[in-house]
Order: sequence, then C-alpha cells, then structure tokens
Amino acid sequence: MRKRGNIALFLALLAGITMARGSALSSYIEGNRAYREDRFAGAVMAYEQAVSVGANDSRVYYNLGNAYFRTGQMGRAILSYERARLLAPRDDDILTNLEFVRVTQVDIVRRTGGDAALGDVYENTFLGLIYSFLEKIAAGEFIAVLGILSILGALGLIFWILVSGRIRRIFFWSAAAFWLLFVIVLIPYIVKRSNIRETRKAIVVEGGAEIRSAPSDKSQLEFTYQEGMEVAVREVRGDYSRVTLRSGGEGWVLNDHIESVATGNAGH
Repeated sequence: MRKRGNIALFLALLAGITMARGSALSSYIEGNRAYREDRFAGAVMAYEQAVSVGANDSRVYYNLGNAYFRTGQMGRAILSYERARLLAPRDDDILTNLEFVRVTQVDIVRRTGGDAALGDVYENTFLGLIYSFLEKIAAGEFIAVLGILSILGALGLIFWILVSGRIRRIFFWSAAAFWLLFVIVLIPYIVKRSNIRETRKAIVVEGGAEIRSAPSDKSQLEFTYQEGMEVAVREVRGDYSRVTLRSGGEGWVLNDHIESVATGNAGH
C-alpha cells in the first residue's frame, strides 16, 4: 500500500489546506519516517498526533489507514480510509485500499457465518445508484459551487437593478440562469445530506461487536459484527447507539465498539 510523501503535503499546506502548523507537520513527517522503518505502531501514534492537533488532509488519513492495516487493526484502517475518502472521494489510491480491506473483512464475516447482516438494502436500486454517485462528490465541493453560483446570481441582480438599456436584460437572464443552476445543484446536495448512511456513518472498531434488540446487554442478540463493518447512527442513548445496518435492519450497539467517520476534522 503506497504512502503519500512529505512534499505533496507541504505544498498543500502552503496552498491553504486546513492543517495545524508546526507540530502537525512534524508529526506527519515523523509518521512517514516510522512507516519507512517498519515501525508501524509508531507511525500510527505520529499520524494520530497530527490529527489530534488539527491535521485535516486526506493524505494524513490515508497514511494512517495504511499504518493501521500494517498493525492488523482492520476496523481502524477502514475508518481512516473512510475519513480520507470524505476529503478526496475520487482518489484512486484511497478507493483501492478501502475496497481491498473491505473485501478482506467481508471474507472473514462470511467464514464466521455473518452473511445475513451483509446484504445492502439499496443494492441494484435507483436510489442506491444516486447515493453511490453522490458519494463521489465531496460536500465541500457542493458548497463551493453553490457559493460561486449564489455570488454570480447576486451580482447579476445587482447590475440588473443598477444599469439601464438593453444590457439590463442580459444581466436579468444571466442572474436567472445562475439561480436556476443553484437550485439544480442544491437538490442533489440535499439528497446527499439526507443519506444518513453517509452523513452518520460509523465503523465497528472492536471485533465481536454485539448488535442487540434493545440498549441492554440482557436484550436479544441480533448479530455479531466484526471490526470494519459499517453502520449508521440514528440515536445515542446512554452507553448504546441505535444503528441502521446495511441490510436495512436496526439494532443497538455499545458506543465504545463503533466510531463515527465524520469528525471535527474529517467531516462533511
């Protein structure tokens, strides 16, 4: 699994990508050094330190996922790749590694008899195709386009009010076109934000996570999820979260056994 280099990240920092100064970059560089020396646990610690002080770059999460993979922590590897994907949803390296680790985990679950929990309720459906397409576009990209269109639309209206003559009509129709495009882009963004399997996705980070029928260890056991499996959090109640499974079912799992993909750093 390829590791991203220091130069690309440093240039990204200079270009204004949101990453904390000084200690974040030094931690990232230390993580790269540890990874090259096959000190993967040390690389994990260094990359996590970079994240904890504000690193917000797909390269950091990608390398962190690689380091977790090397230490055998598949759940946290998938979690890190998912966080990287939020920031760079069309990056081939991220998608390739994420798919590789996912397939590995699915094979493990199938061998342990967990097939009933693997089905995807949206598989081969029109809504599933829409969600799959929108997953490839970062929320930040939608917001940037909406911001540009709103500014252009507002400028068109301002000039339509201020100027006179035939050019006034050009500004009016230009503003109308920009606001129409705004609405066209806004609709899929709203659909994307309504998909809790993306906006509230969580990854099982502890092997043998028990999905129960109620928020109690005495309730009926529905499934046992291996680390790396995906759920969507609907509600948090005490020590438990009510989650939706990819199969469409619901259950309760201990909060300590899952971790949300979207964070203060890697989020929508």
